[in-house]
Amino acid sequence: MTAPATEIVRLNPRSADGSLAAGWSATNETADTCTTGGERSYYSLTADVFTCGANAYARRACWAMNDGTAVCLHTAFSKKVARFPVANPVQVTSASRDALALAFELADGVRCEVVTHAHPRQRSDNGVGRYECTDGRAVLEDGLGGKVVDQSKPQWSVRVAREFAPAKTVQVKRAWFASSTPFTLKAPSLDRVQTANAFLRAVGANDRARALTYGSAEAWQWTQFGTETLRNITYSTCVPLGASPWTCVTDVGEHNTDNVWQGVLTVTMVDSKWKVTNYRPHDVEDGWLGR
Repeated sequence: MTAPATEIVRLNPRSADGSLAAGWSATNETADTCTTGGERSYYSLTADVFTCGANAYARRACWAMNDGTAVCLHTAFSKKVARFPVANPVQVTSASRDALALAFELADGVRCEVVTHAHPRQRSDNGVGRYECTDGRAVLEDGLGGKVVDQSKPQWSVRVAREFAPAKTVQVKRAWFASSTPFTLKAPSLDRVQTANAFLRAVGANDRARALTYGSAEAWQWTQFGTETLRNITYSTCVPLGASPWTCVTDVGEHNTDNVWQGVLTVTMVDSKWKVTNYRPHDVEDGWLGR
């Protein structure tokens, strides 16, 4: 009797109109995990799914939504996602050619989920634990970055072992992957505070091109005043001061030093969207700098 083919489960929390799909729930977060950028997800069968974050905090599969937020999977085994505001959604135009599964269910019913950090050390048989299983075993890959799944037959197989025990070949009943439906991402409509903070994040990353998406060339130029020899400059969330024109203030500092000052941003409407049109560095004791 021929073994049944491995079932492919496609996880996609985004509906065709860019909203959260029916049956999914989201936990709202305030921090933009993707503030430093991201890249194509290795765990998706289709384009338009990205990963961002670093090491243990990495989001393995994320989708940009229609409201200026992104959602990312917590685990392959539930329909729950984390939702957070994202100023610069990662644009992915092609899928990974050799997508990795997010998780497996083995023929014996044991489930195993991918580990993106802290892999066990390489074994004498060259295997490296790539997936952690609920019974303490690990699904092995053939060396770092090597092959994980044998797909030569309709029912896939993997090598499974405990840390020092010999590896055994086990059939895969199910495999979970990220997926997406066609969706045209529209640039989010940011308010004044969001625009100011998106500008500051770009400045903090020394990304002039991205900063000019949210601010003027003059504003960018003034963020560079007096900072030529400084490193690791950080910006706090911009606090509204109000008035007309509308302004907000951010605390600026060189990381791990007592070199601290403030910056006042002016945000005005330009071509039907908010933009940082002025930035003024200000020293608490000496007043305005450079003017």
